[in-house]
Amino acid sequence: LQVLVPEEEEGNSDGDGENAPLEEGEVPLPGIEPEVEEPPPVVVCDTPVILTRPMTVYLKLNNNSIESLAGFSESLTSVMVKHTERLQILDLSFNCLTRVDADILEYPNLQALYLHGNCIEKLSTFVKLRKLPKLRSLTANGNPVESRGKVYRLYLVGALTRSGGESEYRLKALDHSAVTEEEAAIAQGWYAGHLHRAELMKEEMQLLREQQGMS
Repeated sequence: LQVLVPEEEEGNSDGDGENAPLEEGEVPLPGIEPEVEEPPPVVVCDTPVILTRPMTVYLKLNNNSIESLAGFSESLTSVMVKHTERLQILDLSFNCLTRVDADILEYPNLQALYLHGNCIEKLSTFVKLRKLPKLRSLTANGNPVESRGKVYRLYLVGALTRSGGESEYRLKALDHSAVTEEEAAIAQGWYAGHLHRAELMKEEMQLLREQQGMS
């Protein structure tokens, strides 16, 4: 139950000050009993009042020479017992990460992930971020993967865009640059083609190995 305590009224009801409570150190006059203040009434509501405040948890771990996120979720839970499920912004920029570890998937409410200025070389390591349905902003510039030129942005936007069904989502910003709906559609088409080409290449390599084994 919500307990409400009304505020005290200022001054006295009669306004003449005769029954005013004694100040600290004041001696009561003979024959006059000092007034004892009654505690204010307490009102108990029948219906509980629940006040909620949305809280965004923003964790900054930038510039810490972090090389891996293995065991990251366990370590974070030990210091943020009640708030890990509210983690929405995670800054891991300017560390020494070489890949995106699966531990990052422990935070389904993550909306922004900053990975710029690390040592990530493979674009494919970002694909697992598709499992973060609320992710809207990602930074990856300043990593070796950025040297891929246009493919870099096409790949990341395409990989993190999914349309159709209940799991529809798309990245809204990459490297602090907005991703338009048109760009997302183009990148998604490019990424689908990339996966198809990769599958064909895989089949060709498998066929070649089989032929070499037969000769």
